[in-house]
Amino acid sequence: MITVDRILIKEFRGIRDLNVDLGSANFAVCGPNGTGKSGIVDALEFGLTGTISRLVGKGRGALSVKEHGPHVNSRTHPEKAVVTLALLWQKCIFRIPKSHLR
Repeated sequence: MITVDRILIKEFRGIRDLNVDLGSANFAVCGPNGTGKSGIVDALEFGLTGTISRLVGKGRGALSVKEHGPHVNSRTHPEKAVVTLALLWQKCIFRIPKSHLR
């Protein structure tokens, strides 16, 4: 089974810089409104699929990953938004960086 061992988030959604060592275990995120909980889930989805499903598709109007993916202070530089996943498979770690917001 492939598991997510670590996630590194920079300038993505409401998160400036976060490095989470998951240790390939289950995890939960809790905290007050506006602290980045959804941003962590969005970053994980973006790292795995290259998109954020709740920002695209029918009924989303003018929302876009390119405009709403980067941190609010980096909207003019979407290339600064980076999500890197470290995936563990058969004792090997694979690092997958994603930074191209479309």
